[in-house]
Amino acid sequence: MLGTLRSDSKLETPDQTREETGGTSVNKDVCSPMRSPSLFCVCIGTGVQVFGMVLGTLILAGLGFLTPLIRGRLVTTMFLLWVFAGLFAGYTSIWLHKAIQGSAASWTIISLRTAVAFPAAVFVIFSAQSTLLGLEKSPAAIPVWTMVKLFIFGSATLIPPVILGGYIGFKKTEPQKPPNPTSELPRVMPGQPLFKHPVLVALVGGIFPYVAVEAEVFNFLSSILHHQFYSSYGFLLLAFFFLAITCSLTTILICYNRLSNDNRSWWWRAFVPAGSSTIIFLLFAIYFVLVKLLVTKPVSVALCLGYILIAVSAYFLLTGTIGFLACFWFSRLINSTFKTD
Repeated sequence: MLGTLRSDSKLETPDQTREETGGTSVNKDVCSPMRSPSLFCVCIGTGVQVFGMVLGTLILAGLGFLTPLIRGRLVTTMFLLWVFAGLFAGYTSIWLHKAIQGSAASWTIISLRTAVAFPAAVFVIFSAQSTLLGLEKSPAAIPVWTMVKLFIFGSATLIPPVILGGYIGFKKTEPQKPPNPTSELPRVMPGQPLFKHPVLVALVGGIFPYVAVEAEVFNFLSSILHHQFYSSYGFLLLAFFFLAITCSLTTILICYNRLSNDNRSWWWRAFVPAGSSTIIFLLFAIYFVLVKLLVTKPVSVALCLGYILIAVSAYFLLTGTIGFLACFWFSRLINSTFKTD
């Protein structure tokens, strides 16, 4: 890849007029407007928040500060880290919106969406699970008034840090100019072969991140779903680093291949390939619950699938964000080497 980049950025014709090939052919279209920039910024900001919570939890657990023998310590630590990471989530959302749109006039709305999107989905899943348990007359069902108090407490705790981070991003960061002037009329993209279809590329790209953590995923599910303690946090932290590296490299390779084929649509497609490993994760988790654990009661299946859905959603946002940020840095780096008039 380095050799290809060097050849793309050199003047190769005798009269010193560069022939636009490979990544140079779309260097003025890399920063072209994208679809649904606000939604995209919300996803990346939430992914940064998940990343901060997971990394902080694994580091503290690996150092021995967290132990499953003390009930509630792990959950409390994860909640506090999630609140603290909200600062970075709001900042990243607004910073990225400025990089894409050149401004962030609606920073309050974007920050608020970043703050409530994922927690609201988790709250809905927990509410549905509690309703099912209530219909079964289970003592584990959470009373309605308790759910209301949790909603009020969560809103008062989770929203302010994200709003503060968004305000800092709005006031303290300048809009990032693209490495090269963006053309007003992006060039027409040529037809792509069938084997480079976005869906197929995303599915293939998701295999490598999942393989990097497949063993730890199996051990983690085996411990949690069998109501056992999981204490191999050091190996889980190492697997997390492998996951981050694999997501970054896989997405960079896919993105550069796409740009080399005159395909400028890379924003969302840099987010999806690494996150598509979630599909394999979800299928394996469902297989584990239905086949390995032999869970057959509908309510028990619904509870397990609810927790799995929360886990795979966080995993999708985490891996997609890692892949995109690596690709964002890479695309700006290589396009800054192309000299344009």
